[in-house]
Amino acid sequence: MRLALLSLLGALSLSSVAFGMDIGERKYDALCASCHGKDGKAQTPVGRKLKAKDLTTPGLFSKYTDAQLVKKIQEGNPAKKFPAFKNKMSEAEIEAVVAYLRTLK
Repeated sequence: MRLALLSLLGALSLSSVAFGMDIGERKYDALCASCHGKDGKAQTPVGRKLKAKDLTTPGLFSKYTDAQLVKKIQEGNPAKKFPAFKNKMSEAEIEAVVAYLRTLK
């Protein structure tokens, strides 16, 4: 009985991670890909014009915690024409985007 319960909890945990990644990818595609590109390389017309960061750069995110990245996405950087997303995504959605960003390579 315990083994079955643990298996069920494990499956639910894995499916919630996959669900979160799906949300992160969908939000990224909808709100970030126009500048950073679907592949994260920032080779879109808008991305090149704004000099958007190539999100696939090795080690780019390793110096930031998830909380720091969430805050950066929430607040944006007007000086670099990076918009704030705190009114466009919930914190959970931004956390899902951060998880997705960490998969770009």
